[in-house]
Amino acid sequence: MSVRPFALKHWDCKHLMRQLFVLTGASLCCIAGWYLYTSSSAATTPGHKADDMTARSSAAVEHTDTHVNLKVLPTAGLPAFILSAGSKDAFDRFIFARHGASAQQAKNDYQQHSHSRFSEHTASYASAVFGRYVDYKVALSQQNLEVPGSAVFQDIADTLDAREVLRRRFFDDHEYTILFADEAAEDHRALSRLRIAGDAGLTARQKKQQIFEQIDALDEQQQVGFLPTLNMHKVAQIKQQFADDTSRYNALAALIGDKPAQRMVVTWQKQAQWQARVEQYRDFRETLRQQRLDTHMQNTLLDEYQRTHFSTNERKRLHVVRTQ
Repeated sequence: MSVRPFALKHWDCKHLMRQLFVLTGASLCCIAGWYLYTSSSAATTPGHKADDMTARSSAAVEHTDTHVNLKVLPTAGLPAFILSAGSKDAFDRFIFARHGASAQQAKNDYQQHSHSRFSEHTASYASAVFGRYVDYKVALSQQNLEVPGSAVFQDIADTLDAREVLRRRFFDDHEYTILFADEAAEDHRALSRLRIAGDAGLTARQKKQQIFEQIDALDEQQQVGFLPTLNMHKVAQIKQQFADDTSRYNALAALIGDKPAQRMVVTWQKQAQWQARVEQYRDFRETLRQQRLDTHMQNTLLDEYQRTHFSTNERKRLHVVRTQ
């Protein structure tokens, strides 16, 4: 059976998070790359009940008791397969390495792989879970449950709900919790941030404050994708909180290190100096207006002031101030 490749997508909510966060001036997930345009049938492996493949119908997937009982595992030989948070990434890497292969071929390859890597009592379960994961990825692509960056809030919510139903169709509660619970929780947090960003009853400042409060409440691992944005937000807070350079430097150094803090303080000093010169220019311009000079004379005096106090490049920047 020949197939065309299709993108087997990682529905990683970090990707969605960065997409949604762009809408609020702040970042969400990862797309794996191979394509399978076939739906695959579930393979049934005889043996221990813990190794039975799941039976499927067109409406739902019924699960047998496929979880591994570690008490009956041998103490020697190959290690046991234990479903963990890293299993999904391992499955994706295995799939990606077989880009262009059919779904059934990927399952067959993993069946051989599992029996060479895992103990006899757990290899069949590993193969069963992988087979259902492939079927889930195929169904995910066929139902087009990707969340576009331009989608409105309700469309995104509906898509996430449909994806949740699909996951529950292929995996029982125990497997779902291990494979998808963290990702689903991040999806809902990202959706909450999008809801805040679209709330017409909030000011821009209120939206920003609520979104950063939510991100600040995340644990360190959950904040990893937001660290650049969080740091810049904290840097802006430091600038507002402290007026003197020494206090600013100390706070910045604790956040981003000595050298970046030094560069930031120097940048702020230059900004402050520029702003002071701009204010002097505005004062001079206002003085000329109060003297009620004719327009030509005012422009002549302003041009002379600019040439005296500003470089050529600075005068280009000053043009914006002059038109205000």
